[in-house]
Amino acid sequence: MTISEIIMSIIGIVTLLGSLMAFFHGLEKDQADRKAFESKIMAILDKLEAQNNELLKQVEASKEDRRTLDKRIGIVEESIKLSHSRIDDLNTKLDKLRDKIK
Repeated sequence: MTISEIIMSIIGIVTLLGSLMAFFHGLEKDQADRKAFESKIMAILDKLEAQNNELLKQVEASKEDRRTLDKRIGIVEESIKLSHSRIDDLNTKLDKLRDKIK
């Protein structure tokens, strides 16, 4: 082999090594970018989970408020029924008194 062939071989090997190093550097950069993206996605998912949990708490509180309101409505309806019964009883007594007076 001549000196020029040896130099050309060394230049080829150095070029190949440089290309491999650039390739591996690109892979490392892609992995770092991917990890950064994954961490951003995980942070977003954590925030969404926290918001979802808060909404679930609010829904449960709303359901509890609804149950309380339903109970109160039931009490008011029962009170109205009793008031109507009492009014009917008083009307009946009033009619009987009118009949006695006549």
